Amino acid sequence: MLTLAAMYIFNNTVDPFYTSLEVGAYSKVQPKGQPCDAAFPQACKASLSRGGTIAIAVVVSAVGLVIFALLAWYVWTLFFAATAVKT
Repeated sequence: MLTLAAMYIFNNTVDPFYTSLEVGAYSKVQPKGQPCDAAFPQACKASLSRGGTIAIAVVVSAVGLVIFALLAWYVWTLFFAATAVKT
């Protein structure tokens, strides 16, 4: 496979794509700012807005209440099923 790739590169007469790029073409799509990395700790300032925090709290609370209600219903059903069998 490596031999075929080398043969293709050696015999190919077409210039690579990056030789046809215009000057400054990358600056249009270049990301702004600094990456969140250990080298740039000041760039890692990810936080939710107040509304986002409230939305997450509401969703987590609602899901927790639904799970708790389903668990209570299951235990209640088992309790009455067990007492119905005894009588």
